[in-house]
Amino acid sequence: MKYPLRTILAAAVLMTAIPAFSGSPSPTVTVGSAEIIALNDASIEMSATLFKNGEPKILGALMPSGKASASVNAYVIRINGHFALVDAGIGTEGPMKGKLLQALASAGIKPSQIGAVLVTHGHFDHIGGLVENGKPVFPNASIYLSKKEAAAYDDKALAAIPAEIRKYFEPANRMLKVYAARVKTFEPGERVIDGITSVDLSCHTPGQCGYLVES
Repeated sequence: MKYPLRTILAAAVLMTAIPAFSGSPSPTVTVGSAEIIALNDASIEMSATLFKNGEPKILGALMPSGKASASVNAYVIRINGHFALVDAGIGTEGPMKGKLLQALASAGIKPSQIGAVLVTHGHFDHIGGLVENGKPVFPNASIYLSKKEAAAYDDKALAAIPAEIRKYFEPANRMLKVYAARVKTFEPGERVIDGITSVDLSCHTPGQCGYLVES
């Protein structure tokens, strides 16, 4: 599939732009000379109770059973001879098991080939796959996320999060420590790597960003 020479990729919000379905070949689109590969990590069940201010009638129409399945996807961008990964799924250390590494292998990509991980935001289902057994899953990658997003998961911020939901934010805190020497923060609008610029999408989290691919 051929796209225009520039497109915004945000794994959190453009799930349907480049669909990834379990069991199917990895869908790929091109942006100029860049290639974007969609990777399915997992499918999770989301409860209607997550929508704290939702209209009951609307939620009942959209989620009649009180729940719905959601696809957790990540994306690899092959650009200028390098691989960048956008988000990393849920990982394998929690009750849900992601299959990002299997999806990468099916696409012919090794973890060691990933040179940059572009984090949209730090929720567990977007960064869980970056650390396993206290070690980096992508040994040669630098981690890119906005300054506001990084600050939202440091020790001080984590201590202020209510204990009953803190476990969902702890993976990002661990990830920042494991990759500490290779964490690179930015202000939205700045170019993060050659051919890719960050785009402010803050709302869901304080510093959520998408990534504009130009080639």
